[in-house]
Amino acid sequence: MTRTLLLTRPLADSQAFAARLPQGWRAHIAPMQDMRDLPASPDFAQADALVFTSQNGVRSFASRWALRDLPAFCVGPATADMAESLGLRAIAAQGDLPSLAALLALQPAQNLLYLHGRHVSGDLAQALAGSGHFLQSHAIYDQQARGLDAATQRALTAGKIHAVALFSPRSARLLAESLPDGALLHCFCLSQNVADAAQGLGTSSVAAEPSAAALLAIIGASAGRFR
Repeated sequence: MTRTLLLTRPLADSQAFAARLPQGWRAHIAPMQDMRDLPASPDFAQADALVFTSQNGVRSFASRWALRDLPAFCVGPATADMAESLGLRAIAAQGDLPSLAALLALQPAQNLLYLHGRHVSGDLAQALAGSGHFLQSHAIYDQQARGLDAATQRALTAGKIHAVALFSPRSARLLAESLPDGALLHCFCLSQNVADAAQGLGTSSVAAEPSAAALLAIIGASAGRFR
């Protein structure tokens, strides 16, 4: 039996994740966020290092600024891999904000340039309070919400979509706002924070660590759940 997994991330992210799905799963891609660059004028001259908490932040930076000589502290390996592929010297944390703050706390006091989206799921400045770092923060892109398309609404109502992969609390909340009445899904969640936001969508499983690889692992191990 082939099971269908709903992917609601922006198109490029959903396509990349879909290409890695375990055998027996197919993707139904229905982006619920569109990425748009925001006007921004970061002061790179005063920065000792860059900080990214998403691949979209790296993409937005790389599409507009040619600077590549600063180290880039990244929330996790996937973001670091993208930064490396675009010519940055990346250092990866373990996939969440606490591990990123812990990594930065180990560094000598620096002027950090944090480039992120309009919507963030944690407060990096608060996490770094007392560390000696100066954090210059810029929202350089927006994650504009969009509802589920009509075809996806029909597929959900008909029970043709079995589960959803959720990467952020905001993704869970946006889906909850658009889910047809009576439709329930199994939610594969990147973290417990995401699972908490997904309450009411259906049942949940949480990845062992906040990474795409760990999320794929629980998706692959779930075959017996769906008959």
